[in-house]
Amino acid sequence: MSKKSLTAGLVAVLSLGALSVATGASAQSYDTACRKSNSAQNTEGTVVGGVAGAVIGGAVSGHRQKTQGAILGGLAGALVGNSIARANDHPCPPGYEYAPPPPPPPPPPRYVGPPPGDFWYGAPDEPHERVEFLRHRVERDNRDGVLSPREYAHLSDRLDDVARQEHEMRERNGGRLFPEERDVLFRRLADIGHRVEQDERAY
Repeated sequence: MSKKSLTAGLVAVLSLGALSVATGASAQSYDTACRKSNSAQNTEGTVVGGVAGAVIGGAVSGHRQKTQGAILGGLAGALVGNSIARANDHPCPPGYEYAPPPPPPPPPPRYVGPPPGDFWYGAPDEPHERVEFLRHRVERDNRDGVLSPREYAHLSDRLDDVARQEHEMRERNGGRLFPEERDVLFRRLADIGHRVEQDERAY
């Protein structure tokens, strides 16, 4: 092949690259998530373009000019490959890179109540409802002879005191309970529940 053929082949490679770059650039605008241009894809495009250009350059050259054609084709292909890779990146202004949006946050952990057989299985979440939950349990244990009259009176008084304390807290806060107040009530109820459970196991 003559030098004219070599030149024509390289021009074809460069023209194809220029057309691809122009098409990509005209179809894209700056992404709102840009930070700095992406270099990884550009490097890959340069390497692939260089190899492709070398093959084309060697193919369009004659036997005598095959080495020269491969070198020139490789350089041209690398240039085109880099440009195409840049055009295929998320378009960002100089000094910025594309930062993909963060993944959605994981769903909040689902509350799993106590398993069947646990002392608190089926217990409601509000303090005043838990007072009634425990009161029914104490009443049942009293009927079944699990509790002595003295223990029954002691547990009933403690439950009445928790109910009274919650009422005072809600009156003070306009009907609401602050988290720290709720924790105080739940700790007291947990202590009473522990005592009831001990009495049931000892029966």
